[in-house]
Amino acid sequence: MPKGGTKSSNGGERLSQGVPPKSELMALLERQGFVCALTGSRLTPENATVDHKIPKSNGGLDCLDNLHWVCKDVNKAKGAMSMEDFVSMCCLVARKQAAQASEPSTGGHSGPGTSPPAFAVCEQRKPSAA
Repeated sequence: MPKGGTKSSNGGERLSQGVPPKSELMALLERQGFVCALTGSRLTPENATVDHKIPKSNGGLDCLDNLHWVCKDVNKAKGAMSMEDFVSMCCLVARKQAAQASEPSTGGHSGPGTSPPAFAVCEQRKPSAA
């Protein structure tokens, strides 16, 4: 083992920064069913990347409990946001888009009060009225 390395729980080699070995990351991808943890989209070698649930900039660790596989575009959009902040931001965008789609002037096909199927999670996260 290289100087400064450590052993993972299953004996696999880790880098000194604590990044799980490739075998553990691949096992995580298999457990996720090869789909993005945030969108459910199919992951391929071209579009897949590992994301920190709690960003390293916010104290997140390189441990498997803090990692999941996502689409590269989603990871880029999420940036250094926490999962909660990212989902909240996405809900704001979805709410705005749904409202615009229901306006007759925009040519949207949704009627008032209609939401896209994926909008259900956002309905639970509506900001409380102050």
